[in-house]
Amino acid sequence: MTQKALLPAVLAFVAAVLPLAASAEEATSSIDISAQDGAIEWKVKNRSYDVVSFWPAGAEGPRTLLLAENVTLTRRTDMDGSQNPKVRVVASDIGADGALTPAWEIETVAEEDGTH
Repeated sequence: MTQKALLPAVLAFVAAVLPLAASAEEATSSIDISAQDGAIEWKVKNRSYDVVSFWPAGAEGPRTLLLAENVTLTRRTDMDGSQNPKVRVVASDIGADGALTPAWEIETVAEEDGTH
């Protein structure tokens, strides 16, 4: 099969398989930059995902989780470190059919001063 013929075949396969996905999540990150009191300030929001699988003690099988990880922080050119960086992780069980069921969430805020 030539490369020209291969691309339509791959696209047709992907189009056929996509509806089989049981769930879909989207990661969005952003940055907002501004001038504040003679300094440059930037606010960052990062979102990422991870999948972990482990075998809990006494369980009959493995447990698989989707971890949605959110990090937000503000930094300035006139300060060291981040201002109130926050990390939030939301876990969902991934069922055998791919369906997501909320499991737990945790959020923490670091206590950084950020001054010189």
